[in-house]
Amino acid sequence: MNTDVSVIIPVFNGEAFIGRAIDSVLRQTHPATEIIVVNDGSTDGTAQALARFGDRIRAIHTPNRGVSSARNAGFAASTCSLVAFLDADDEWHDDKLARQVDALARHPRSALCCCDYVVQDGAAPHAQHQPQAQAHFSRVATRTGTLPDDWMRDPLAALVQGNFVGTTSTVLVKRALLNTVGLFHSRYKQAEDYDLWIRCALVTEFTVMSEVLLKKIGHDGNLTNDQIETFLYHETVLDAHVAGRTFAAHPALRSAARLALAQTRYQLANLLFEARRYAESGSYYLKALRTQASPRNVGLFLHYTSRKLVRTLSFGTLRAKAA
Repeated sequence: MNTDVSVIIPVFNGEAFIGRAIDSVLRQTHPATEIIVVNDGSTDGTAQALARFGDRIRAIHTPNRGVSSARNAGFAASTCSLVAFLDADDEWHDDKLARQVDALARHPRSALCCCDYVVQDGAAPHAQHQPQAQAHFSRVATRTGTLPDDWMRDPLAALVQGNFVGTTSTVLVKRALLNTVGLFHSRYKQAEDYDLWIRCALVTEFTVMSEVLLKKIGHDGNLTNDQIETFLYHETVLDAHVAGRTFAAHPALRSAARLALAQTRYQLANLLFEARRYAESGSYYLKALRTQASPRNVGLFLHYTSRKLVRTLSFGTLRAKAA
């Protein structure tokens, strides 16, 4: 297996953190063959921050078209048989590429490798006494009741339950796979990676590494900070695959995907309720109920709506007493 790696880093107004991301690539024990940074129309000092790296990176400057288009532009400019994506506000551990290149070499039937990661508060990325962050895989396992062995055994079924791959920065992928399934769909502002992983899972095995090899930096500019928008895009992607041909050869999985879509809509309804957008919340509870005609889904509908009804009545009683 050819072990040359192209690293693609999209950045928009990342002056404050792009240098740390690039430095984490330059420290890799398995050196990247090329580092392509796509400056997606930044209006801050990102261009100057990139210029300081000179010929150690290749900087491409484009109008602002979004992260998917930036990654796709980086891929089009890349040349290596292995491709790794790194978000501009994330940092790799020094041996991330080395361990993933080795993992793919040991699993020749796999064309995609992902690893675990933690999310760290970007307000003080190098503070000595930060609270212990829970790793991404642990959160997914708790939420879905599945484990990394299950994800490797059937990545498509696992992705129906949740995006265990997580952030794009975890992935090392063979170029041939992306040439087969296509790149990121720019119509998705979020969950564009989730869509791509589902398409990849249709044609390849995944190698899932339980080691934490990445630090994701949380900050106010993260796209995923808006939970309602995040769930809306996740719903859109999953709905497109349920309605399309993704599960045509997997009728049992299509049923599971419909239930997962219903659960996503219940989560959206809950978030809208907490945001006091009650009419939209009620609409989403009904939309979730109509997603799948099954006893399990009816049970979910009754579970979520009864809890909200009790809360509403309790709040009304307390307000009446206060008056």
